[in-house]
Amino acid sequence: QEKSPRKVYGIDSGLVNTVGFKFSQNSGRTAENIVFLKFLREKNQNPNLEIFYWKDEQHREADFLLKEGKAIKGIYQVCWDLTDTKTKNREIKSLLKAMKELKLKEGFILNKDFAGEAEERGMKIIYLPLWKFLLS
Repeated sequence: QEKSPRKVYGIDSGLVNTVGFKFSQNSGRTAENIVFLKFLREKNQNPNLEIFYWKDEQHREADFLLKEGKAIKGIYQVCWDLTDTKTKNREIKSLLKAMKELKLKEGFILNKDFAGEAEERGMKIIYLPLWKFLLS
């Protein structure tokens, strides 16, 4: 985060969608913004919670890294449409790289509608539909 620019999220997803400049529907960006707002609400309940993102030299990125003090609470990718194989593989590759670097055994991919788990390179990826994640 010291070298990378900050990511910017809107506090009102509806307003962002209404007045934001867009040339096509960007459900993935909207979903990421909604996830950020959930984490922000959690941070309001727990001031020790910190919200980061992870990025490496090859510009691979994990959307959210949650920490409480020195402890990592979770790492999350938001990938709305898992049917696009190229996008899905890119998101998995980035998440696995972050998990390996941070020595994490599991990570999450929040998406439109798929629930399940997969084992990749000795690490667990948990797929959660966004609606289910938001209810947790």
